Amino acid sequence: MPYADKERQHEYDRKKYLKNREKVLARSKASYYANLEKNRQYRREYAKKNREKNNAYHRHWRKNLQSSESKAHERKRASEWGKKNLDKLISRNRRYNTKYPIKYIAHVCVKLAIETGLLARPKNCSRCGASGRIEAHHPDYSLMLEVVWLCPICHKSEHLTPTPKSEPQQEER
Repeated sequence: MPYADKERQHEYDRKKYLKNREKVLARSKASYYANLEKNRQYRREYAKKNREKNNAYHRHWRKNLQSSESKAHERKRASEWGKKNLDKLISRNRRYNTKYPIKYIAHVCVKLAIETGLLARPKNCSRCGASGRIEAHHPDYSLMLEVVWLCPICHKSEHLTPTPKSEPQQEER
């Protein structure tokens, strides 16, 4: 560092950059394209290696730090994507429905039961009492009309908590 004073050094570096800006940008762009595949591979490996850490960060950001304008923009973008890619959306839903037919049938049964009046959607969450959007949760998909009515937050937490799986019964011989 030619200058002992950091501010003076910064000023010198800034003037030098502005004088040679076009060359610096061209060199940076050339380096970017020369190492494009290598950088992509590195980012893929990094994302794979740090998946949980990245997911936790983004979950925290969406829940606590994301502005309402940003959320609205994200919803709008997702909606526009769905309109442009309707065929992809339909094929994704079909794949899910064929992969999990019991879940699909249970969802359809609840929807039809609500429409016909067999089931009534309550105004409040059965766990926390919050009002607003209330969703049907199936603790057991084989019991299609036995649902617990939860707000989206409680519903998500219900799916995130692990349920104890019963051990298979072994016959005595």
